[in-house]
Amino acid sequence: PTLQPGTTGTGADGRAATAAGRASRRFVQGSVPRVTVQPPTITVPPTPTAPPTSTPDPFTIAGRPIHLEVPAIGVDAYIEQVGLTSENAMDTPRGWNNVAWYGRGYRPGEKGNAVIAGHLDTSSGGPAVFWSLHQLTPGDEVIVTYENGDQYRFVVTGSEYYLYDAQGPIIDRIFGESLTPDLNLITCDGAWDRGQATYSHRLVVFTTLLSEDSVRLRNGDSTSYD
Repeated sequence: PTLQPGTTGTGADGRAATAAGRASRRFVQGSVPRVTVQPPTITVPPTPTAPPTSTPDPFTIAGRPIHLEVPAIGVDAYIEQVGLTSENAMDTPRGWNNVAWYGRGYRPGEKGNAVIAGHLDTSSGGPAVFWSLHQLTPGDEVIVTYENGDQYRFVVTGSEYYLYDAQGPIIDRIFGESLTPDLNLITCDGAWDRGQATYSHRLVVFTTLLSEDSVRLRNGDSTSYD
């Protein structure tokens, strides 16, 4: 005889075994839950966006300062770039009617104290570029032009005299950091010291960048550095 699944033989015992086998199969079949497989959910990543474009440094674009105007005293001068002398002092312009920007410091228009110096007189005693610097008063304007044509306008805020070999806080005030864009103009003053071959004092005229419409860019736009 053919044995059915779950049987062990024929007769009553075999039928009982067969019935038990069928019941067992029904129990097993009914006890297995039907599982519905869901397809995986795919999250589409967002479309990448281009990183923001950084604003170029206007001074990198502008080059270096090349021209200084001080209308109140008739100054219209070429700006040389200088560093330090062997005595660790700011160098002076080569031309009597030129001025010199301290290139190792701040640039006129950026936050900090930029410095431009000029001669008081020539070697023969005649007037040089900053002969009339002492006549400037608060409110007078100073204009610096860069190589690319950008212009920065400053306004005089005050002036001060100090010894030619002064050290300490006054030097930091003239050449150091500042929260505002400042430009300081320097020339000689006082009595001639034959032994040191220089004048006894220095005159510093302090100016600060005008807060509105202070920068005339080459493309005709303007900006502010508040």
